[in-house]
Amino acid sequence: MGEYIGIGLLIVGLVWFVIGKIWFVLQPFSESAGWGFACLFIPFASLFFLFKSKKALVPFLAAYFAVIPTIVGLIIMAEFGGQSYRDTMSKPPTEITNPKR
Repeated sequence: MGEYIGIGLLIVGLVWFVIGKIWFVLQPFSESAGWGFACLFIPFASLFFLFKSKKALVPFLAAYFAVIPTIVGLIIMAEFGGQSYRDTMSKPPTEITNPKR
């Protein structure tokens, strides 16, 4: 059960991150096309835009706070999912391919 909670948190965190990043990338284009393409293709231009425009702060923080459920999900998956992996690997190969019913 715990690995399913971990997978759920991981998916929620990744979807939250992608939505935040798309929202953040759209902010420079609302300012001008030049800022938008600069943030897409020039390294660190998005950081300059972040300090220049206060409206980009919320999408930036939304994207990077999504790391919290992602990391928690990974930790939960490592705790609970690792046990089932160890159980499977400790069995002889014939028992894995032909389980007892």
